[in-house]
Amino acid sequence: MSPLKSVLLVLVGLAGIILGGDLVVDSACEIALQYGLSQSFIGLTIVAMGTSLPELVTSMVAAQKGENDLALGNVVGSNIFNILLILGMSAAISPITVDGEAIFDMLLLIVMSGVAYVFTRSKGVLSKKEGVVFLLMYAIYFVYIYVCACISEALVYHGTHVGVRGQLAGHSSLLPPSEFWSG
Repeated sequence: MSPLKSVLLVLVGLAGIILGGDLVVDSACEIALQYGLSQSFIGLTIVAMGTSLPELVTSMVAAQKGENDLALGNVVGSNIFNILLILGMSAAISPITVDGEAIFDMLLLIVMSGVAYVFTRSKGVLSKKEGVVFLLMYAIYFVYIYVCACISEALVYHGTHVGVRGQLAGHSSLLPPSEFWSG
């Protein structure tokens, strides 16, 4: 393939990703409103999955072709990009409020990154069994956030929102973030 054709295809792909991302966010917010789900739950599930589909496809194709460095580099690079550039740019535009539930999710991200590190360092390879462990951990996490979202929505419906995920994580989401951290 010629370099010009490659550049054009990359630009067309980027335009598709931008338009698709906009559609995913708008549709996810509409789903949240229609079903009474929190935007946090929709963000952790539908939006996260929708925006990660390009990484999934890229990593799967790279793994099938035996290009393991590309598969792993895509995932690691995407997460670094999301945390540093996307989160940083979003916060630079408008400060982001962080509650106890988000803190729990960030701690979980740190722990899972540690598990990935241990898995890859143990034998220098991420095995099929370890891949299945990751899939099971995601399934457990998904069920956890779904159950917590259902409980939270029921409590909101009854007029008493207590921050269920923060409660289950061992902290009280009743406190503002500044009071939460100061004790």
